Amino acid sequence: MVICNFDECKEKAKYGVKQLRESRCKEHRRDNMVTRSKRYCKHGKRSNRCTKCGGSQICEHKRIRHYCKECGGSQICGHKRIRSRCKECGGSQICTHERIRSRCKECEGSANIMLLTITS
Repeated sequence: MVICNFDECKEKAKYGVKQLRESRCKEHRRDNMVTRSKRYCKHGKRSNRCTKCGGSQICEHKRIRHYCKECGGSQICGHKRIRSRCKECGGSQICTHERIRSRCKECEGSANIMLLTITS
């Protein structure tokens, strides 16, 4: 494990210049430093989804290709909606009550979980 070479920093180094070797942690990295992983660009985004870098999943309209209505992306149904959220297509995120599953009170979706405070 390589430790950040910034003054008295003890964090694990994950950033380096031209992906040759790590020398700094995220907090102390410089603008030209990138992670060893090729998944992320210098803007801190997934390289295939970065509009500034011209990622492979970005269409000519500067959107994620498979969600672009103008390009007819693979996740867009015939009703010009996101396929998984289309009621008419019976999308996977639609419950039997014809609502978004995670927000349906009757289905007890994850967005409706109440936090209980315990008092002693």
